[in-house]
Amino acid sequence: MTAAFKQEGQGDRAASPLRLLIAAFGANTIAYLGWYTLPLQWAVLSGELGLDQGQTSLVVTAEVLTAAIVSIVMSFIVGARSPRITLGAGVLLALAGHVLALFANGFTGMLATRLIAGVGEGLLWLMLNATVARLDEPDRRFGQVNAVTAILLAIVVVAAPTLAAQLPARSVYWILVGLTVLLMPSLLPFLLDRQFGSGVAIEKPSLRSVPVWALVAVVALWSMALTVTFSLSVPLGQRTGASEESIHAAIAMSMIGIVSGAGIAGMIGDRFGRVRTLAVIFGIELIASYLLVQWTTPFGFGLTLTVVNGCVYAALPYFLGLAARIDTSGGSAAAVAGAFTLGGGLSPTFGAYLIGLTPAYFAIFIAIAVFTIATWLGAIFGGRAVTKAP
Repeated sequence: MTAAFKQEGQGDRAASPLRLLIAAFGANTIAYLGWYTLPLQWAVLSGELGLDQGQTSLVVTAEVLTAAIVSIVMSFIVGARSPRITLGAGVLLALAGHVLALFANGFTGMLATRLIAGVGEGLLWLMLNATVARLDEPDRRFGQVNAVTAILLAIVVVAAPTLAAQLPARSVYWILVGLTVLLMPSLLPFLLDRQFGSGVAIEKPSLRSVPVWALVAVVALWSMALTVTFSLSVPLGQRTGASEESIHAAIAMSMIGIVSGAGIAGMIGDRFGRVRTLAVIFGIELIASYLLVQWTTPFGFGLTLTVVNGCVYAALPYFLGLAARIDTSGGSAAAVAGAFTLGGGLSPTFGAYLIGLTPAYFAIFIAIAVFTIATWLGAIFGGRAVTKAP
């Protein structure tokens, strides 16, 4: 099937789906590396560098939150800057942040390196989501990019701890530098293509788009609630009486859910209707979330965590695709992706608050249920906006 950029008033310019998706995969993976190595970063910051818990928490959170905020804010001026320059600046800033982390000392120095990396990651999210949003069948394309990204990130989650033990001090940042450099060639077809700029974001997203802002809000809240299950996966696993090794193995295996969920979205797209598909995904998600906090056995923990992860990444492409349908500039899809990341960055704090409310963890399920229903209603609202569009 031939994919093309959707350009109004300029005709469609044929584009290679493979080239576009490879570049999007590379940018997406580079942008997510910092997020998926947070446990290793925590160990380096609190162990080797001697930062206290509060300082360590702020440093690791700053990277994710900065990336999310940059992606959201910059999405509304995406049409005013060269996509190639934005993409190039993003990867160079991300790499610079990781390299500087090899030499920085103290809380202020490490915080600065994570902020630099976060800005770069936010720019990468901005351009990759704006690009994919302008392809035909954006729901399916987002699923494909996320599925391939998840495969590599799953390998990173499983292999990084072992690899880190073989590397010198600040091992996680050596891993981040190495992986970023390895993935940079995937971006070259875009960076060297002068026509790339003509196919992306030919118009600015509208700041007055109520459906898009509604999606940004509900996706951020939904992500904040759902990713609590990942950020608190260790204490959730400890309730089952499993060993630390078994818990970490179950968490690593739950990455299968992320790959599967994104892969399913990549295969079926919106052929069954976006709202109906989300209703099925959310129904499964709510059942799995309830069992995750109630089924306190090692097997139950591993199974339900895998299903919850799968539902999150099965649903996300549909929200990105919906934003792409509402706003053809692609910028709004970048804003929704930033909202998802923003929610994930806030989830550890939100999760700690929920645990304080209910020792039995049932508050986690209640929060997930409330925000999931709100997000589904947001999808219905957004779908009506697409239907009414001329």
